[in-house]
Amino acid sequence: MAAEVPGSYHGSLFPKSSSNLMYSSFSLHWLSQIPEEVMKEGSLMWNKGRVSYPRSSNQVIEAFRAGFFSDMEAFIRARSTELAPGGLLVMLIPNRPDGTHPSESHNAHIIVCLSDTLEDMVKEKEGTDQAKGFISESIIETLELRKDLQVFTIADYGCSVGPNIFSSAETIIQAVQHKYKTQAPELKIPEFLVFFNDHVINDFNTLFRTPPPGRQYMAAGVPGSFQGSLFPKSSINLMHSALSLHWLSQVPQEVTEECSKTWNKGRISYPRSSNQVIEAFKARFFSDMEAFIKARSAELAPGGLLVMLLPVRADGSHPSESYGANIIECLGDTLADMVKEGLISEDLVDAFNFPVFFPSVSEVKEVIRSNSYLNIERVDEIHSGVDRSSPGYIQSCKMHVRAASEGILCKYFGQNLTDDIFDRYPENIEQFFKTSRSTHLGKTDKLDKVLLLVLRNGAS
Repeated sequence: MAAEVPGSYHGSLFPKSSSNLMYSSFSLHWLSQIPEEVMKEGSLMWNKGRVSYPRSSNQVIEAFRAGFFSDMEAFIRARSTELAPGGLLVMLIPNRPDGTHPSESHNAHIIVCLSDTLEDMVKEKEGTDQAKGFISESIIETLELRKDLQVFTIADYGCSVGPNIFSSAETIIQAVQHKYKTQAPELKIPEFLVFFNDHVINDFNTLFRTPPPGRQYMAAGVPGSFQGSLFPKSSINLMHSALSLHWLSQVPQEVTEECSKTWNKGRISYPRSSNQVIEAFKARFFSDMEAFIKARSAELAPGGLLVMLLPVRADGSHPSESYGANIIECLGDTLADMVKEGLISEDLVDAFNFPVFFPSVSEVKEVIRSNSYLNIERVDEIHSGVDRSSPGYIQSCKMHVRAASEGILCKYFGQNLTDDIFDRYPENIEQFFKTSRSTHLGKTDKLDKVLLLVLRNGAS
């Protein structure tokens, strides 16, 4: 027979001498509450930036230790009353060796890895907030308001699927509304129409199935490649593209041809490849970026804005010194491991390349400046503040790469192999961070992304 007994085991739960055998497994290291003083901002024991104690001050460690002793004493006192004479208490508790400092607990350090993950997420959010601030400030300072405008059109190029898509649109609309209210209160605020663009294989049904509550705009999906024309001439007032323009329209054909001098055998990207391979990827990027800029300059209304967020590498660096490209190449290492194990055909991997290129800031500017209809108004660089070797960052890499590339890999290798690839992927990223190449990049490539604001001038 069995019964549920709700309640804290730090107090009494049963009558005196009523239990013949008691058992507790992997529970007693959990405290009844967090020590209050480690949560107080004004306290000397404030544990700012941490979720546990191993890397904290001795005062914080002692606060957690005192909490454990208090709880454990309460538990033992209650059990000693409830346990019948001759009865047994069996306890299984995770611990550390005698003579070691509390900070030397392996289990506590595992908890700290969660802290690293949260810290990385905070820094990623700071980058997102910086991007939103850039967009809002740029619109308020630069966007030209038109008296006769009935509908303000916005286009998001390379939208993909996810909650951040709607967030960007709402940031833009709020900034435009603020500009009208503060700088031209006599003008009527126009209606808003947002076009979400991506390739025809994008799941637009999922995108529009869960629109944000209180949406203040109309929306439409526009399938098609953003390397070509998508809208009528001068029809868009504000354009936005985030983390899309490093994706190439196609893999350079010559890097997949066995008879070519540019054949990229055994690699899926360019960081560890020959200069010919690197130049092929670079040339493809320039061709695609020029096509994108040409199409946008035609579609953007005079006085309209184009906001772009791109992952980049530092000016003066070699294309092989891109952190992003090296993280992609770790996926190639995973595929190579699976080839050695006979899980994937070597020929299949040799024919597969990832269609991405991470440009420098100057290379992006060069393409924009070659177009006489566009002026660069502002450039903001976002530098990485995360520990790129932390478990949290490694998992973040896996998550972002999978979100962006799972469709490509599934089409090429199938769902089961793709799942296996991403199960193995973090280990290869971790191995990369132990190499001297990673150490060098960590010192030279702290630049993560660049935000550019481009204005359509009045030239026709």
